[in-house]
Amino acid sequence: MAVGGWTGDRWPDVNVFSLDNERHPVPECLRRRRDYPHNLDGAVGAAVTGGNQLNCIEGTCRKENFTQFHAAWVPLVCGGYGNDVKSYLASCFHYEVGGDVWRLAGNMSTSRHHASASLVFPATAAASLFITGGFDPASNGHNPSPESTGNGLTFRTDYPIMDPGRSVFQSCQFSLDEDTVVVLGGQNLAKQPSNWLSKLKVGTDTKWKTITT
Repeated sequence: MAVGGWTGDRWPDVNVFSLDNERHPVPECLRRRRDYPHNLDGAVGAAVTGGNQLNCIEGTCRKENFTQFHAAWVPLVCGGYGNDVKSYLASCFHYEVGGDVWRLAGNMSTSRHHASASLVFPATAAASLFITGGFDPASNGHNPSPESTGNGLTFRTDYPIMDPGRSVFQSCQFSLDEDTVVVLGGQNLAKQPSNWLSKLKVGTDTKWKTITT
């Protein structure tokens, strides 16, 4: 799923693509989805647990209603810049596949533009989207405080703060294993490229470990 983006302007378009379109094409009913609530770019997102599930069999889609929590994965998009409201965003929206609708789930602790994020699966908690960095106008710069959410409604913020002197804007991020996050590269406030790599073992490390600079 691709949400928004920048092509000389910000867009609300939502499109669904297959990683193997030849063998597993996206059903026609899913290719073009309802627009995102904002014309945005620079958001982060992933599939998280909860919500409604839509089964597509041989191109036919039907909604399965569940009365109890289940392990269906639903898209969650957070932050970015909303051109329609001329504002940096802290909001997170869930996408409900069956109703083809975006619903406000909650808000991050702060707005973030061009943050980075990846899924972590800590042994003592449910899978969550771990978010780092991004531009935060409230602090007049890059946000060194990570946060995570498993549902877009509640957020955990008691993580070690990243080194404020390092770039955390437009960085790359990935999960090295189930609970280890790696952040590398990006830009500083002067929009100069940075060459550094740091990691954090979520729930264990008390500070970020710089691997290389």
